[in-house]
Amino acid sequence: MTDSFFVGLTDDIPLGQSKLYQVGSFMLSVFHTEAGWFAIEDRCPHRGGPLGEGTCQGTLVTCPWHRAQFDLTTGACVSSSQISRVKTFSVTIQEPQIWVSNPLTGD
Repeated sequence: MTDSFFVGLTDDIPLGQSKLYQVGSFMLSVFHTEAGWFAIEDRCPHRGGPLGEGTCQGTLVTCPWHRAQFDLTTGACVSSSQISRVKTFSVTIQEPQIWVSNPLTGD
């Protein structure tokens, strides 16, 4: 797959959970939700919290450090207009493999 990176296997992330991966020097979290598969930068832009350790409900993940909430589909912070977006990646599932593309949003 052009401009995509293999990160892991679908069996590694049960429904309702996430897993941290490193792609080059970049850390990202892949979430398996009832709404689908999502990948975001693991670092909260507010204070650097590990988003992969946050709680996920629907398509929202809550930072475990300061409770900022981010939309997994867009990367937008929905709890504060003062917090920047988090980078998002498109996810392609080619059973049993998980592939992520280059960042779609964020700086």
